[in-house]
Amino acid sequence: IIRGNEEWIHDYLDAGKILFLIDGVNEIEGSYKNHAKSELKEIINKYKNCSFIISERKFGFRNIYNISTFEIKELTSEQIRTLAINYTGSRSSEIINYIEKNSHLQQLAHIPLLLKMILIVCSQGSFPQNKGALYSLFLDEILKREEIKVLKKASNIIKKELLSHLAFQMRQIQKVLLPYEKVKEVFRKKINEIHGQVPTIDVIEELLDSNIISKNTQGDILFYHESYLDFYAAVEIKKIFEVHGTLPTMSNILWVEPLVIASDLIENNEIIKQLISYLLQGNIERPAKYINQIGFQDFCDTLEISCIVGENIRDRFPGLYSYIENIIKNHFKIWVRLFNQGEKETIKYLKKLFTSSALLGSSSTLDYIFYNDQIVQLWLYKKEECFFENIE
Repeated sequence: IIRGNEEWIHDYLDAGKILFLIDGVNEIEGSYKNHAKSELKEIINKYKNCSFIISERKFGFRNIYNISTFEIKELTSEQIRTLAINYTGSRSSEIINYIEKNSHLQQLAHIPLLLKMILIVCSQGSFPQNKGALYSLFLDEILKREEIKVLKKASNIIKKELLSHLAFQMRQIQKVLLPYEKVKEVFRKKINEIHGQVPTIDVIEELLDSNIISKNTQGDILFYHESYLDFYAAVEIKKIFEVHGTLPTMSNILWVEPLVIASDLIENNEIIKQLISYLLQGNIERPAKYINQIGFQDFCDTLEISCIVGENIRDRFPGLYSYIENIIKNHFKIWVRLFNQGEKETIKYLKKLFTSSALLGSSSTLDYIFYNDQIVQLWLYKKEECFFENIE
């Protein structure tokens, strides 16, 4: 249409008669994201009379566009029950009771996509405990369904190895799609590593048939849903950490969901404790220091991510959750000392601590922030610093 006649488009833009629908801003590749958001902001400012609907993931979202922000309304408990009855029929009472007794599933069920997954998995006789188990059962079922088709050349074990390896690499380079030839190369190297005998092209085509991955009009390969990418990246995180006890740097917010799902998948109590401790170290070894030697450079880069993972495992590991609460409180004590010493960047790190406390969802930590005499004096009586005007 634009090639045929551009004049009417400019007229409609100037008159505010164009509606822009922009989906999945969070899926833009890392190297292009800032530039894309700046361009989008310019377009919004240039065509103020037009309408814009922009969607992206909630976590990490910042409204840089100065437009109204809305969250998609979640399903009500009554809607969940109605959908369960309509979808699962005679098993609906059993499934509804299971959802209502499991706090993790209850939270997930308010999201339409996840409720559909829960109903599919439960109606087949499997009852997941958390999001990680839900995705594992759901995606395994897809692979099993494809396995019964004739002439399949790759086993599901190999497919899962390849998918987790691919997803992990994509998260590392902050991409949600890769050229077909690049995926062939990644798969070929992994197949050789695990001594597989299946042709690479056959694996890709079989996975495309399963709709776990898909191909866009440019021929690039991407996961059918970004949450599938997160799940398989989590599978690789679990495998790497259980074998090596270390992980690559994961301070980017793209690692949040894979790490949360990985914490669901890890069943060994000691390993989950090691993972939390590792994240709180900021993925690096930190030598012991006297408290008066600690500076902002010692603050954990992955503190917010650690708190999200901590909130996810609070019911399974209450003692570990209390440990994270104490870590936050200790960070606040250090922050107060550094502030009183006149250190720079105090607002930056205060924001980090407030964000971490909110993500952890700890009433104990929030009580400490707002009822501890030493800290409250700063909020109320330090006139030269207006903290809450400087924190978004």
